[in-house]
Order: sequence, then structure tokens, then C-alpha cells
Amino acid sequence: MILVCAALLLAGWAMLYGTRRYEASARNDAVLFAVGFESFFKLAALLAVAGFAMILLIQAPPEALARTQNALAATFSLRAINADFLIITVLSMAAIIALPR
Repeated sequence: MILVCAALLLAGWAMLYGTRRYEASARNDAVLFAVGFESFFKLAALLAVAGFAMILLIQAPPEALARTQNALAATFSLRAINADFLIITVLSMAAIIALPR
């Protein structure tokens, strides 16, 4: 629900500051500002999640860290990598080209 509200807020912000009268050949500072604000918002959210993850990692007991490390080692061992893993990796790399911005 929070993501929907954030998306609606960003869409409203873009419409309010001139993107509804967009001309492809003209420079539109409002569109540039809306895209920049969206990028800043995404960066702030990423840093907040990364900070939260670091706090959880620092406060985790050593036993839990050892179990997690063993599970990750088993999941990403060379024997565990199959065609699904390679397909997902290629699709993720293609997202850079296929997705806007």
C-alpha cells in the first residue's frame, strides 16, 4: 500500500509541474525536476533499506550468521548453478536496456 501511495504521489507531482503539456522538441525544466526528484526519492529509499539491513546484520547473533553463511554457500555453489540461474541472470542484465530510465 505504501508503494501505491508513493507512486501516486510521484505521478501527481509530475502532472502538477508541467508534464501534462509535454513537447518533445522543447526543454521542459519541470520534467527534468520531476525525474530528478524521483531519482533522489529512490536513492533515499535504497539507503534506508541498506542501513536497516546493516543494523540487522550487526545485531545478529554469531550462530545465525554461521547458519546463513552455510546456507548461502550451498545455494551458490558451482553444483547448484543451473539453467534457471543463468536465464534469470541474462534477463536481469537485459533489463538495463529494456526498461526506461
